[in-house]
Amino acid sequence: MPLVAIGAVTIRHWIWGPEFAWRTRRSLRQARVDGDCLHAEVFPKNGLLFSMTQWRDGAAMKRYATSGAHARVIKVARRISDPLHFTHVWRDAIPSHEEAFALWKAAAPEAGRA
Repeated sequence: MPLVAIGAVTIRHWIWGPEFAWRTRRSLRQARVDGDCLHAEVFPKNGLLFSMTQWRDGAAMKRYATSGAHARVIKVARRISDPLHFTHVWRDAIPSHEEAFALWKAAAPEAGRA
């Protein structure tokens, strides 16, 4: 069964918006051309910016997360954004944005924050 990763960030300051957008596009493109990525998107919800990807398995997701544009954005993430938590769920179908938000929120360490 495929693994879905759902995460959210807020941008620290508007001045980091262009860099965040540039890095996000590169990371999203990396995911979309990866043969083991079944789905990749970024969407806004409740004032947060979410990413949602679906992978053939956990190993494929880990390879992506630790390489290329995604690995580079992780190195600067805390400078340009406030990363919130990520959650992972095993699902055959891609959740809707509402479902993704609910899954993410239910897994929040500080449940109810968003």
